[in-house]
Amino acid sequence: MRLRFILAMCLVVTACAEKEVEDLVKRLKTRDAQELREVTGKIARLPNALAVPALRQGLHAAKWRTRYMSAKLLGRFQAQEAIPELIDALDDSIGGVTVQAAGALGALQAQEAVPGLIDLLDDTNEVVQIAAANALGQISAPAALLALGRLSESVVMSVRAAAISALGPCHDSSSAPQQSADALRRTRRALDDVFVSIRIAGIVSLRSFDYRGSADDLLRLLNDPSTEVQHVAVQALGEITSVDQSAWQGHAAPDMRLITDALDSIATATTNVAVRTRAQQSLATIAEASTVFP
Repeated sequence: MRLRFILAMCLVVTACAEKEVEDLVKRLKTRDAQELREVTGKIARLPNALAVPALRQGLHAAKWRTRYMSAKLLGRFQAQEAIPELIDALDDSIGGVTVQAAGALGALQAQEAVPGLIDLLDDTNEVVQIAAANALGQISAPAALLALGRLSESVVMSVRAAAISALGPCHDSSSAPQQSADALRRTRRALDDVFVSIRIAGIVSLRSFDYRGSADDLLRLLNDPSTEVQHVAVQALGEITSVDQSAWQGHAAPDMRLITDALDSIATATTNVAVRTRAQQSLATIAEASTVFP
């Protein structure tokens, strides 16, 4: 009798807790920024077992703000069980909800979402295109390489940058050798783009290729007119710690002194504190690697 009473009370407490969470999720529709922060903070502190079921229901709410925040929070909760509903949310009539669903699916590395995300690369909403490209990069989807290659020719700079950034993470020379080779060509070509953000996207994307054949390109970018590009190039060169790495592929005379001398020159001559600090850090990384692997 006592055991039945305890079980009944537990069920009552659980039902009350679930109702409170459902009410919190409904409040995600608020336009008040302070209230939204308060509600989001409360939900974020809940255990997955309580928050995730309510947020999955939130994806079907009539109010788009509720759907928007539910998708966003499900990504934070790493709610794998919500992947089917998030994939459905890619077709939401509100672009912002689609963007959040794509972001959540990327965070969840949901392979089953790849076809829907590829379709979104052709969306008329540029923000949706960017979100889809970013998600595909997080998932590392070789199936997206052709579509991302086309998108890397977009006239919209931000869209082009997102596509180029995703090419590297999506490449797979084993399962998609031709598309991966094309992705590498497009990525290296981006290093000569007139826009700073595209050149940076190219360097970032090359990281997933282990900077294959790009040692000279990165050295050249140390003289880029943009200190932002210089900073990212300096960081990349710090990841090349041996002449055995693929960054030297095709180089006539691989020599780590080409990198260390260039970084030392940057660390000595630049007036940009961030670039100088990064150059010193890269030199330290290379020196440490040469000690561990002489």
